[in-house]
Amino acid sequence: MKTIKSFGIILAGAFLISAVTSSSAADRYNISFSNSGKTTNEVGALVNHPLSRSIVLGNISRGTGIPTSNLAVIYDRNSGDISVVDRDYGTNIFNLLRLETELSVGNTNRTKYEVFMKVGHPDRSNFDGSAVAQVTIKRDSLGEETGFKMTGKIHVAVEEEGVDTTAIYTGVFSTSSPFVPRLILP
Repeated sequence: MKTIKSFGIILAGAFLISAVTSSSAADRYNISFSNSGKTTNEVGALVNHPLSRSIVLGNISRGTGIPTSNLAVIYDRNSGDISVVDRDYGTNIFNLLRLETELSVGNTNRTKYEVFMKVGHPDRSNFDGSAVAQVTIKRDSLGEETGFKMTGKIHVAVEEEGVDTTAIYTGVFSTSSPFVPRLILP
């Protein structure tokens, strides 16, 4: 069996996207994650494969030649996509995953939610999984949204196309500050 080096390498083989996303900066958040994966090596032994934001950025950097300091991992609230983007302009470089809300339960003042999500990929069919997240939305006295935070647990299986190898990843993720490109497009 072919070894899956890491989830980031699987993803690096897909394709690059060079169009600027249509989402506003207010809907895009920096996201961090830490996962551990299991797959089999060439001799069929079960092996561990850690996966983190830094591993993915390193793999994307090696595959594209873009320095990791010019890359960010973001969550887009409109599309549900977790993507690697260019820090300067916010241009999509690579789609990692898509989180699609299946069910959510929230409080009456719309500030806390428990969300069950399907995990997939926007362009590939070999990703399958689920995530459960806790979402906190800050609101001002008029009820307007002033902040967003999402933390959760994820489970995803990735079947490498063309070979009989599957990797299963389990981990955690958390959004932080809004993503703001360093430069503004002319």
